[in-house]
Amino acid sequence: MRSDSLWTFKTFCAFALIITSSVVLGHTSDVCSRTLQNDSCRGVQAWIITAGALSALVAAILTILYFSTMKAKILSRSLEFLVAAFMVCWWAAAVATLSTVTYNFSDLTVGFGFFSLFLWVLYLVLSCVKPDVDRGRAPGEHEASAGGIDGKPYEMAADGYEEE
Repeated sequence: MRSDSLWTFKTFCAFALIITSSVVLGHTSDVCSRTLQNDSCRGVQAWIITAGALSALVAAILTILYFSTMKAKILSRSLEFLVAAFMVCWWAAAVATLSTVTYNFSDLTVGFGFFSLFLWVLYLVLSCVKPDVDRGRAPGEHEASAGGIDGKPYEMAADGYEEE
C-alpha cells in the first residue's frame, strides 16, 4: 500500500477512535453522575469510563504522532501491532460488558463501544500492512515501466517488440 494512503487510513482511524471513545467515556460519565446520588461511579460504570479514557488517550497519542511526523510508520510494526492487539482485547472485554443483559447501558454507549472495537480491529489490520518505499516513480507508474536492469527506460517499437 502506498505510504500516503496508509497514513490517511491510520490517521482517520486514530481520529475516529478519539471521537468514539470520548462518546463512550462522556455518556457513561454523564449517566453515572445523574443516576447515582452520593456515591461515586464504581464497578461496571467505572470500567466503561476507564475503557473509553484509555482508548481516547492512546488514539490521541497516535494522532499527534501521525500529524507531527507525517509518516505512516511511527512505531515499529511489532510495537504498533501489540498496542492495537491490546486495544482490541480491551474493547472486546468492554463491549462484552456493555452488551450483557445484566447491565442497563444505553444504545448510544453500546453502539459507540462496538464502533470503537471495529475501528481498533481495522487499525490492527492496518498495522500489519507494510508501507511501500517511494522509489521516485510517478503515482501509478509500475516498476516494470520504470526501466530495465541498467536503469534505462525500455523503448518499444511500433510492432510491440523491444528495440535493441
